[in-house]
Amino acid sequence: MPATTTPPTPLTRIGKLRSQFGVTQKVMARLLGLSERHLIDLETGRRDPSAATQRDITQLQRLLKRLGTVVKPAALGPWMTRPNDAFDGETPAALVESGKLDLLYDMIYDLRSGTGS
Repeated sequence: MPATTTPPTPLTRIGKLRSQFGVTQKVMARLLGLSERHLIDLETGRRDPSAATQRDITQLQRLLKRLGTVVKPAALGPWMTRPNDAFDGETPAALVESGKLDLLYDMIYDLRSGTGS
């Protein structure tokens, strides 16, 4: 009988993301559109994530992994909260919060393909 594996819990997914990319609870909560208390409850298992939150975690995980190809992964947390001239002075976290992920993916594409200005 083959061994079964259980999918990672939100605690391990969120905690692993935060650790891997140097993101604080405060910033992670912003990126996921949650209160800090809600994030802490998810990380500690006191609350189960909704289907929408699970999708948001997956979407953020994909973005952070892609960003980690052009920004040192451990530096992403601080980078997300610094105003960036490439985004007209907005922070990358503000772009995520306002649904402007395309601007971040465009930046990744430009940097990886060498077409950035």
